[in-house]
Amino acid sequence: MRNGFLTSTLLLWLALGALACATPIGVDRKDPSDVRRQLTATVLTNGEPSQGSLLVLQTLGLVETYDEEPERVIEQLSTGLRTAPNRSARTFALAELCFHHALGLGDRGYYLSAAVFAYAYLFPPDPADRPDPFEPRRRVAADLYNQALAEGLRPEGSDRVSLTTRTLRAPFGHLHLSVDEKTLVWDRYRLVDFVPSVEYSVRGLRNRYRTPGVGAALLAGLESIDGEDIPVGHRLPSRLRVPVTVLLRLGDVYTSLENRRLAGTLEVYVQDRTSRTDLGDQDVPLEYETTAALAYSLESSPLWDFELAGFRLGDLNPFAEAAPDGLILLTPFHPGRVPVVLVHGTASSPARWAELANEIMGDPTLNERVQLWLFLYPTGNPILLSAANLRDALKLTVENLDPRGQDAVLRNMVVVGHSQGGLLTKLQTVDSEDSFWETLSDRPFAEASLTDATRALMERTVFFESLPFVTRVIFMATPHQGSFLASFRLSNLASSLVTLPANLARRSVALVDLNESRSAKRRLDRVPTSIDNMRPGNPFLVTLHAKPLAEHTTGHSIIGVPKEGPPEGQNDGVVAFESARLEGMASEFHVRSGHSLQGHPDAINEVKRILRNHLAELGM
Repeated sequence: MRNGFLTSTLLLWLALGALACATPIGVDRKDPSDVRRQLTATVLTNGEPSQGSLLVLQTLGLVETYDEEPERVIEQLSTGLRTAPNRSARTFALAELCFHHALGLGDRGYYLSAAVFAYAYLFPPDPADRPDPFEPRRRVAADLYNQALAEGLRPEGSDRVSLTTRTLRAPFGHLHLSVDEKTLVWDRYRLVDFVPSVEYSVRGLRNRYRTPGVGAALLAGLESIDGEDIPVGHRLPSRLRVPVTVLLRLGDVYTSLENRRLAGTLEVYVQDRTSRTDLGDQDVPLEYETTAALAYSLESSPLWDFELAGFRLGDLNPFAEAAPDGLILLTPFHPGRVPVVLVHGTASSPARWAELANEIMGDPTLNERVQLWLFLYPTGNPILLSAANLRDALKLTVENLDPRGQDAVLRNMVVVGHSQGGLLTKLQTVDSEDSFWETLSDRPFAEASLTDATRALMERTVFFESLPFVTRVIFMATPHQGSFLASFRLSNLASSLVTLPANLARRSVALVDLNESRSAKRRLDRVPTSIDNMRPGNPFLVTLHAKPLAEHTTGHSIIGVPKEGPPEGQNDGVVAFESARLEGMASEFHVRSGHSLQGHPDAINEVKRILRNHLAELGM
């Protein structure tokens, strides 16, 4: 019995000793990632104020009061803020606490108050109060400002941001917002229908590019100014979403708080125009969401339906009002920026350039020096017709944008063509003379028996001169000697489904004239489609392949080679390696990819390399 008592006593003392080892103050070993999450957590990441803001409340003995009466604490902290000790830390805490309180209430006034205090923290009137560049709260404050501004400008229950003049109640009194109306004008358009980009995830694109900075990143729609109709041929698609940012510009917040009235101005900036601005005496970057704008523009776009329909229907153009000739711009024209024209392939559309466009627009060096143009065309039409349309669209655009020929950069254009688009691209760089006509007839063109309308059409589509302003071209998976798929029986069926443009169909009687004349080189029962044109051995294709690029044009090839080992004898599923090659190119790059290589990272990086070299040669 005694031994049992001693044992129990010993165990009790051991237990007490173990408890004594856990001192009231000390440390516990934890996973470093857990500790870091605790140290860096903010109201934006876990919905609760950060340790820094809690420290302010703890120091003033206001933690329990904030839990019960948050509005009273916020008002108390903002009173006398200009002369308060540790003003910078208190200002940050106010930004975070206002945002935290707004989360529960959905109160626009508290969201905007969070933006006001974040602004005061980031841009204080006294330079000595500026946060250190390595202070973590500096980036958090910028994010608080950006997100609080977007939330505060959105009417309750709406998914849109409203940029209107208004006065709101705030914990420190009243906040009056005015709008700088001139910042809502972008070229000939008015920016409208703003949506916050932070609420949208992006699918289908490899990378999401965001320019970090100050401002609520929004996606803006377009409308005509003052109700006027946007003219036909303005070239920007009506569904285009533009990456913009909105700023709330304030004066000396601390002084205004004493008067319980603040006034600020809302300003809108567009990414392609302004990357930085002055706030106070600081030069700051603006925040934009490039990828989100691109993805939003392509959401439910008619381009996706165009891909197959555009192969079959020769007159189809879903953007006929904006771009009747098929040449689409993604921004208003920028003098001094190199146009990069992207030409898609068969049964495709400009939407298939999204990965490349995203990477170019996400690259600060390229995005500020090039401008992307897209060419849309019905891909079942004869290649010579589509190439003539591209040529005419480019010539007209250059003439309209720079009639005096003063923009040398505009006249150093880069054209990138994928698959059939590469053939259209090459036709911008060759001098055909009579060679294409001679594949049809032994009789000189001037002596051919053709109506005036048919003669004009043939003259436009059979005779090419190299465009002097196209100084570099990139061929991607281009069937210079044809595609073996075009020889399959199924391609005959596909070709038979093509409905030619009405004006071309009306002129097809000219083929009968040629057939019945002794000068016809081969019998044509119908106008050849693009599939017919891309059959290996096709006379047009053989003739085009033999034509060199103009001396002023530099060429590059990017070729899909799916398998390891020598490229010879391989194909990308559509085009044989030998067919995709072209003599005289400045570079030839092989990608481990199938035919749709325009979205492959290696192919994109090669295009970017070529563009950087192009810019360097221009001294840009």
